[in-house]
Amino acid sequence: RALDACVMLIARKEGLANETRQRQVAIRERELLYYTKNCRMLGDLAALVAGFAYSGIRYHYLLERQTSFRAGEGDALAEMVFLSLLTACMGLGLQTVLIAMLVAMLGPSLALRGPDGSLADAVAGMQGYTKVMLATFMAALGLLLLSALTSRCGLSRMR
Repeated sequence: RALDACVMLIARKEGLANETRQRQVAIRERELLYYTKNCRMLGDLAALVAGFAYSGIRYHYLLERQTSFRAGEGDALAEMVFLSLLTACMGLGLQTVLIAMLVAMLGPSLALRGPDGSLADAVAGMQGYTKVMLATFMAALGLLLLSALTSRCGLSRMR
């Protein structure tokens, strides 16, 4: 009788351990979907910011071509800073898009095709790369704002 109770306790313990593992895997799957969704969203926003930077470069070029606008000696530095900020912004935006695309593709792939325990590794990796993407996106956004300020200063000097 004591042996039957011991066997029942062991079976119950294993059942609870399996149930806990299943719940943990379900939580990890939700985290994987969350980070994949965030990667796609950050990639879309970074592409938009890079597009704004490219539009600023193109607008500057068209302004020079159509209005015969030429920077004077004092404005050449402001023009160089403006275009450099836009170029750096576009580069950081495209870097964010690339990282987001790779993480959104390779993270779930590792979770599905990797060995046992790879779901937790994929989620941890995606969490780390999401921080990197957020930092590069915020840097690109800051450079876009700085370029808008330098553009405004340059245009106010023209008048």
